[in-house]
Amino acid sequence: MFVKLIRVHTTPERRAGFLARQRQWNAALGRCPGFVDAVVGSSTEDPGVIFVITTWEDRVALDRFMAGRHDAVEAETDMRSWYDRIEVHHLEVAPDLERRPRE
Repeated sequence: MFVKLIRVHTTPERRAGFLARQRQWNAALGRCPGFVDAVVGSSTEDPGVIFVITTWEDRVALDRFMAGRHDAVEAETDMRSWYDRIEVHHLEVAPDLERRPRE
């Protein structure tokens, strides 16, 4: 499994607009091969900081999305207008720590 962690810095005035557009992103991601899930949360210390965590089957699936659909979704949502800056981190989940289906 592969994780993309995004830390978004926005303003209180643009927070609701950002979250509305993130819902559009989540819908678009849900149609991508290899996409697993997305979680969105706010910092308890600074409501202008939002975390977006997406999980993918592997790095190949994320790279396929980034090379294909990413720029179109970004343009459709005008997402860059809703934040000041973002920090992106990629995390490889250790195979022995991946979530397993319950039996």
